[in-house]
Amino acid sequence: MNLLVGDNDLTADKDYKHVMKRLRNLLLRKMGATINGFHITPALLHFHLNANGVSSHRLNYLLNPSDHQNVPLCYTLLKEVWSLPDPTPSDTPSFIAARKVLQLLGSLFHHIVIPFIQINLSLHEQLSHLSAAAHLATFLYTVNNSWNKALQTLTFQDIVLLVKNAFFCVAKSKVSVPDGKFWIILLGTDRLESTFGLVRSMVGNDRNVDILQLGTRLSHAVECLNIFEKYPHWDHGPKCLKLPAIEDGNGDVLAKVDHINPDSWKGDVRLANVLLVTSWNDGCHMVESQYSTTGIREKLEELDRKGYNMTFPFGTDDVEDEESEEDVEEHDQETIQAVDFTESEVSAVLEQPIFGVGEGPLLDLEDHAAIESNCGGKGSFDPFVEIDGKNILKP
Repeated sequence: MNLLVGDNDLTADKDYKHVMKRLRNLLLRKMGATINGFHITPALLHFHLNANGVSSHRLNYLLNPSDHQNVPLCYTLLKEVWSLPDPTPSDTPSFIAARKVLQLLGSLFHHIVIPFIQINLSLHEQLSHLSAAAHLATFLYTVNNSWNKALQTLTFQDIVLLVKNAFFCVAKSKVSVPDGKFWIILLGTDRLESTFGLVRSMVGNDRNVDILQLGTRLSHAVECLNIFEKYPHWDHGPKCLKLPAIEDGNGDVLAKVDHINPDSWKGDVRLANVLLVTSWNDGCHMVESQYSTTGIREKLEELDRKGYNMTFPFGTDDVEDEESEEDVEEHDQETIQAVDFTESEVSAVLEQPIFGVGEGPLLDLEDHAAIESNCGGKGSFDPFVEIDGKNILKP
């Protein structure tokens, strides 16, 4: 693990639901993914899930590429992958090879998802699963120099940041409140999104606020959060953040749990019962013993000998090359090219009136802020669109 932190031991974090959705999108990429030297495509995934008894109608729903934000759908597809059974001796060699690779990828999904939805897990078990996910992701990313052919660079970094932040937050909590409790499910942006939803829904259809209204509504939202902290069974959570919980290893869904919160978590989350080094090593041993024939132990030992870590698995000298290799998906937003502004163009635009005051075309505050930040250099925003050879301000 990379132990570098920011000021006041600050670490970056990634919301686990966003990581789950990116892993689902990995399965939907037309170019597929190369896992341990084997190329997986959506068609191949469709074939294996169908062979496992998943109907074609359900597969069309699970593999719908237009629904990116559906968390239960994302969870269900990942669960179908990690639930694939072992191949039989009568299967063809190609089928057996593909199934074992899908199981390897499904194990990554399992170790990332389970700590946040299996409510009987202890804090030690949660951290062990996250450690296993980090070690397995590092192996898939580095074996055969796969890089983003296996996992997109940003997806891999998000997984590493998610795991690192969880361990560091537990470590800081053990120092601050050694006899306290810690819920990993509270990490991420759920609480921020909940507060944002409260702010926007406090006054009927008046969703927009000025700075005074924002301060007032935020103070009221904090009061609501303090009440929920005192009475957690009152907090059912926003429906858009709904995620089913499973009670045991059989994958049984608890219908009565509509949203996972500290009150619904049954596992032991006391900080005093957690040793971070033990949890980290248990996760590593978990994947090494489960996939001993894949060479994962040897690969991880090789990275350790070279002095590399999970944040820089190819060393710091390859960071720029690694980032330039990042492929752009057809689902991602188009990259906006940087635009050079001359001094005359900047002056002409900044002198234009705002919100219709005076004469000339309208230009809102965001346009002004973007252009001012781009003065004297390159920016990523262009307020003009060329129509019939003329630059027209965007609406």
